[in-house]
Amino acid sequence: MVSELAVSFVIGFGILLLASFLGTTLALRSFFGPDHVDPVLKNFTLDSDNREIDSDRGNR
Repeated sequence: MVSELAVSFVIGFGILLLASFLGTTLALRSFFGPDHVDPVLKNFTLDSDNREIDSDRGNR
């Protein structure tokens, strides 16, 4: 009985982590667009030029 509870907890936590990862990835991809995704590593990246422009927006 306790082992069933532990297994269901681990499976539920794994599903929660997977759903959070997929949701965050899709949200970031749709927000930033394909321009900021590295085609090789599939990571979200900002060029150093874009970082300076984006961080300076609030100061203008």
